[in-house]
Amino acid sequence: MLRIPKLFVDLCLLRANPQDLPLSVALELITLATYTALSYVLALSSTTPGTALLAALVDVGMLVGLAYAGLWILDLKNRLTKLITALAGSGTIWQLVALPVMSLLIGSSDKTPDSTLAAFGYLLLLALVAWAIFIIGHILRHALNMKFFFALGVALLYVYTSMRVGSALFIAAQ
Repeated sequence: MLRIPKLFVDLCLLRANPQDLPLSVALELITLATYTALSYVLALSSTTPGTALLAALVDVGMLVGLAYAGLWILDLKNRLTKLITALAGSGTIWQLVALPVMSLLIGSSDKTPDSTLAAFGYLLLLALVAWAIFIIGHILRHALNMKFFFALGVALLYVYTSMRVGSALFIAAQ
């Protein structure tokens, strides 16, 4: 029972590959639902429920779009289920780690802007974003058969685009 969550943790620690996951549409749907729910919870920390739901759905759409586009371009569409499962499952683990950091940032926002706690929170958030880029790059490298640095570049572009779209949604909601 704990084999699957351990695989996702190992993916996040760059010790497992997407092909190590079982081929299961049910697991894909469970990881997508969990990823969506946690995206919603994280977005709720800084916006209204309606905008948070929209942000979570857009986030999931971008994740699925990245997987489909990459596999379609390279004609590897038979890997779609495992790639989406790997991205959503590792994203879920990442979000679980990010929740306390976001709580720290929200808690420190009541204090002065130059608070040491806020600076520490932002440093942790920066480290988490870098970790997410490495996780996505690692997964893309194996799923799309590409060099690690190229996969890392694609991951960086994806994370940057995702953050820009997310900020645009938050700005539009205000």
